[in-house]
Amino acid sequence: MYGPQAAFVTEPFPSHVRYAGSSLAYTLAGIIGGGFAPLIITSLYKELGSTLWVSLYVSLALAITLFALWKAKETAHRSL
Repeated sequence: MYGPQAAFVTEPFPSHVRYAGSSLAYTLAGIIGGGFAPLIITSLYKELGSTLWVSLYVSLALAITLFALWKAKETAHRSL
């Protein structure tokens, strides 16, 4: 997964801001996805008492990811 991820995250940015843009995007994704997900999942399980809601949360995250991948622009024919 990490091989194509580096190109996917960096290519949308122009070369003069590529490092800053990709590092900001990667860091914010880690904070939002990795920081809040355990809190949300724990709260869902504690309040609702079922893993069904946890599964639905993960499914929603997957749907958002797939939508973002679908809407991402191809950069193969663009000058880097």
